Amino acid sequence: MQRVLRFKAIQHREGGVFLWGIPCFISQLYVYVYLQRLLEEEMGFQKTASILYNLGYFQAKEGMKMISERFGYAKTIPDKKKLNPLKTGPFD
Repeated sequence: MQRVLRFKAIQHREGGVFLWGIPCFISQLYVYVYLQRLLEEEMGFQKTASILYNLGYFQAKEGMKMISERFGYAKTIPDKKKLNPLKTGPFD
């Protein structure tokens, strides 16, 4: 957090919050714990686990795209498949 503050990496502009130029959303963790419990009660554990897994997969995939575009990893690593050995998400 000190590094973020020191480099003024977090900004509020145009009604949004940006961390190192990437749009983000700030929320308390307990809200997500409560959301998970609500989903489990409505749809069961397996369906909830599947939804949360796919959400995490999507977040990781989009994060990798942003990092590659920003730092050029896609150009420096010849085999990008090594970066994502699991191809089990619905967005492949």
